[in-house]
Parts: sequence; structure tokens; C-alpha cells
Amino acid sequence: MENILSNITTLSGIKEILSYFSCEVILTLGVILNFLLFIFKKRDFIRTISTILTGLIFGINIFLIAVTLIGNYIGYNNFDFSNWREYFDLSGYNIFLKLLLNAFMLMFTVINYKFIRRYRFKTPIINAISILLVMCGCLMIECENHILVYLLLEATALFTYKYASNMRIKKYSVFSSDFIVLSGFATIIFIAFYLMSLKIYIPAQLSIINVCISIAVLMKIGIFPIYNYLIIRKCKTNFPFSILVFSYLPLIGVIAFNKMSTSIFPTDEIYQISMIVYLVTSMITFAFYASKQKNLVKFYANFSYFINAFCILNIVYFQADLRSIFLSVMCAFGLLGLYSLSNILKLNLGLEKLYIANLKGIFLENRLFAILYSSILLMLIGLIPSGVMVVFLKIIKNIYIFDKTGFLTVCGISILILLIMFNSLKIVQNIFTFERKSPCKKLTKRTTLNYVVPVVIIIALLINLLL
Repeated sequence: MENILSNITTLSGIKEILSYFSCEVILTLGVILNFLLFIFKKRDFIRTISTILTGLIFGINIFLIAVTLIGNYIGYNNFDFSNWREYFDLSGYNIFLKLLLNAFMLMFTVINYKFIRRYRFKTPIINAISILLVMCGCLMIECENHILVYLLLEATALFTYKYASNMRIKKYSVFSSDFIVLSGFATIIFIAFYLMSLKIYIPAQLSIINVCISIAVLMKIGIFPIYNYLIIRKCKTNFPFSILVFSYLPLIGVIAFNKMSTSIFPTDEIYQISMIVYLVTSMITFAFYASKQKNLVKFYANFSYFINAFCILNIVYFQADLRSIFLSVMCAFGLLGLYSLSNILKLNLGLEKLYIANLKGIFLENRLFAILYSSILLMLIGLIPSGVMVVFLKIIKNIYIFDKTGFLTVCGISILILLIMFNSLKIVQNIFTFERKSPCKKLTKRTTLNYVVPVVIIIALLINLLL
């Protein structure tokens, strides 16, 4: 800490800190500008200016981070420029993750452009919150203090709720009491058991307490067998909220859990077996609901929770395993692609809720849509070779050879993934049906999404192929 304070007191130290945290500085500037737009310029065109500004902020960050990584690789032979390791880890790997978070939110902003514009003067606030979400994720990636990591996770959940609540139609109404209750209950559990862990030194009792702390973290991101964010009714119609709560929040949760696994979560048998039972139980629930689900948003959510629960299961076996984060990132980008295509379908067909039946026969009228949708779905479930399949199989292999519990766990996961595959194949079958009586319509309504989404999908496919 003294090293950081000594750097802040000198001009060269300030420049050094600003260079390390240039991404966060630019994001902070974006938040300030959006709030200024909201306060001083209440005009209709301000929505467009705010959205363009937000996209530029993410684009500038992506460019600067990419230049930093390339320059570091060429000029310094991939030198690890970490500093203040006891507080912040500024390694090349972490900076690459920051690039991916900025890319995710840039695509998110473009994909939901039409939805955000409907809320007129709230658009700058909504865009400012999306920037704050990325800032929380970037700080969490670098942070090495587990308390600060949880506070950033708490802030991510809060900003996710605020993003959705600013998009509600009715004024002066609570957006979702279910979200408040679930998130608040998880916070209470975490604080209570964390304080308890500071007073107990018996290993067996401490392991049980840490199980409760872990479950509180998982509940915060929605990985709980029965009562979780899936019960929120408005997630079916509020697509931006669904993308954040079912894709971005679990990704940040995996990063947070991975950080905490090296500091407060133990590796003894009591903790591991308890967490394995809990996670496998959750995965059974998610796989069962995904296999029976007819609503597309609920299907994406259950699939996302299944994959992220699997990522955390791998972290329980092998602390600080980066493959879990890569798998979660690829899942998030893949689901972002599916959500973006679903946005096109929703806007063109004028539907509030989307069901698997709405995809029936779409190949006959919209072949590009059908090919993109099917490709990314089959990649996510591992039927088309991609980065998702490679990383998933590597994790399965490591768990399988771990011990006897690993063998049983892999057998159970294999059955569960088959359940999800069956429903996914039903979706693909609906898309490529050749029945002329199918209710599908041409997606001819010209919106920003019609032009941008194919590019977003191609980027998502490349990330799933190359990561």
C-alpha cells in the first residue's frame, strides 16, 4: 500500500497509474459525459449522441488495449507487466479479458439500440450504467482483494437492476421485487457467514461456513436450483435485461468466484464434496428446464446457468483455472449472438414473447438468419467443432481423472448435456422444416439490427472458434 501511495504523490507516479488504468479512466469520462448530456441537453437527438458516444468509448478502449497487447508482445516478448500484485494484477491475460468485456458491451449497445431509443431522455442514464457495468468488471479482473471483488460483484448486480428499472414503462413502480429479494438475501447471507468466519478457527466448521459463503456468491449471480432470477416474469419481454442478468452477470460471477477461490475458499474434502453436490444439483435443474423449455429466453437462461455452473464446478476442483473463464466468455458471446437474432425476430414479427414455434420454417424465407442461428446454437452445445467444445472437453478430461468423485460427476454431466442437446436439435429441426404451412414471415423490416447483427454473429462465431 505504501508503494501505491508513494507513486500517487509524484507526477511520474500519477502518469504511471493513469497508463495502467487508462481503460478505467476512459470509462469514467464516458460516465461523466453521459450524465452531462442527461442534465443539460434534454432534446430528442440526445439519444443518438449518447449511444454514439458510448459506442466510441468502448471502441477506443478496445483499440488502446489491442495496441497495448500487440506492442507488449512485439516489443517486450510478451513481458508480464504486473504491478502491485498484492492489490492489483495488471498482467497481459487480465488486460485481454478487459478487451473482451469492452467488446461484449459494445455489441450489446449496438444490438439493443432500438430498444434503448424508446426511452428518450433516460437513454444517457442507461448508457452510463452500461459503462459502469464494464468498469466494475475491469476492476474486478485486476483486483486481488476478495472483499473488494465481492463489492464489485454487488455493484454489478445493482447496476444490472438499475439498467432494467430505467427501462420500465410505468413511472414510480418497482421493476422487479423478486430481483431485489434474491439479490438482497444473497448479500445478507454473505455478510453474516463472512463475519462468522473471522471468529471461527475449527477447520470443519470453517469449511461449512465457506460453503455458505460460496452459495451466497452463486445465488447473487442466479445459480440456485429452484428460486433464482428465472422466476422474474419481465425477463421474457425485456431483452436487454435478459442479456445482462443471464449472460453478463454470470460471466462476472465466474470471474469473482475464480478470484475468491485463491484467497478464502478452502480445498478440503468437506468443502469440495458439499459444493460438488450443490453445483451438480443446480445443473440437473437447469438441464431439465432447458430440455422442457418452449420460451426462447428461458432456454437461453437455463443453458447459460448450466454452463457457468459447470465452469464454477471446475474451479472447485482446480482453483484459479483460467479455462473456466474462457468457457464462460465464449458462452456469453454465443448467447449474445442468439439474443441479437431473437431481437430481429421480435421486432419484425411484433411479438412480446418468443417461443421455439416462432422459428418454425424460417429457413424457407430467411436462409441467412437460419444458418447463423443454427451454427451458433450447434457450436454452443458442441455439435460443431469450436473453442467451446475444445475447452469443455479439456475440463471434462481433467475432472474425470481427478478422483472417483470426478468420474461420477462426468457421467452425470454427460447425461445432462444430452438433455440440452435434444431440445437444441428440436429447435434446429423447427428452423429447417419444409412445411409451407409454417407461420414464418420474411424479416423485411429495416432496422439497425438487420445490418449490424450478422456482423456481430460472425464476430461471436470467430471468438468461439479461436479462443
